[in-house]
Amino acid sequence: MGRYTRKDIVFDREKHKYFVGGKELSGVTSIVGKRVGKTFDKARGIQRVQDACDFGSKAHEEIEYFLKEGTDIIHPSLKFVQEFIEKRFPVSSYSRYSEFLVSDYEKVATAIDLMFLDSYGYAYIFDLKTGVFDRPYCSWQLGLCKYLLEYDGDIKVKECGVVSLRDKYVYRVIPKTADRCKSLLGKNN
Repeated sequence: MGRYTRKDIVFDREKHKYFVGGKELSGVTSIVGKRVGKTFDKARGIQRVQDACDFGSKAHEEIEYFLKEGTDIIHPSLKFVQEFIEKRFPVSSYSRYSEFLVSDYEKVATAIDLMFLDSYGYAYIFDLKTGVFDRPYCSWQLGLCKYLLEYDGDIKVKECGVVSLRDKYVYRVIPKTADRCKSLLGKNN
């Protein structure tokens, strides 16, 4: 189905920044990075890291185009993603979204790489990764995505996972709880 945006969340793809009502919000990557002790700024300027980032951007675009337009994925190393989606989430049974924007509308926003909705209103969310699969990081990242998606109360997440472009494998991930995510965001209620 392509892109679906909630309320007035705006993502500036070029600068990789999120805005709500003109106010810039933090992305999930920086919040989770601080929590697990990962910094991504140090890696900038390293050619292999830049190559992976460039490939990741192109992969996201090609997969988004596949979901939006229904055309086959062209890049050979991404064919397994199309096969996974078609087998597990057929268009006849699921609504399909890519780069689904979510936010708490105060502090943080992000784009869920892949989201599939069944006829009962349950969501299945996945993140695309080009690098080494890091379960603790992904558990926080997908926990925040789940929390933000459910924030408005109209969608419930049934499953989270990571599609590893490096390993050509789909990992199931147990997301951090809403309470832990709220704590990470400094929310008391």
